[in-house]
Amino acid sequence: EEGVLSLLIIGIVFLGACHLSRGTLQAARVSVLTTVSYIVLLIILLIAPRGETTLTDVEAEIGTYDDTVTYRSLIVASMVLGAVTAGGSFAAFHLFPPVYAKPIDYATDVQAHEMASKRRASSMF
Repeated sequence: EEGVLSLLIIGIVFLGACHLSRGTLQAARVSVLTTVSYIVLLIILLIAPRGETTLTDVEAEIGTYDDTVTYRSLIVASMVLGAVTAGGSFAAFHLFPPVYAKPIDYATDVQAHEMASKRRASSMF
């Protein structure tokens, strides 16, 4: 429970860092750094031991249900969700056109270039 909550809080902080860096020169680096940091943190949490493993008398008596399967599956689901979200956000950041860019009109651009070259040619003589 505490691990999933920690991952949620850290994920929100990392998303906030990505949002605050949006539009800066370092936005791509911040996105990659936070994504890699989050994935490394998730892998460490999956591999690391989870506290004390001694069972109380009642837990030893019950002992048929393995709680770690549920917690690991929640962490793996969180990791997959975070990785898919980060990958989708990173892809969207690089695939979508810039917001403030002027639309390019090919015909107008070609005509302007031809007129400018004619003006240059006529001014030479």
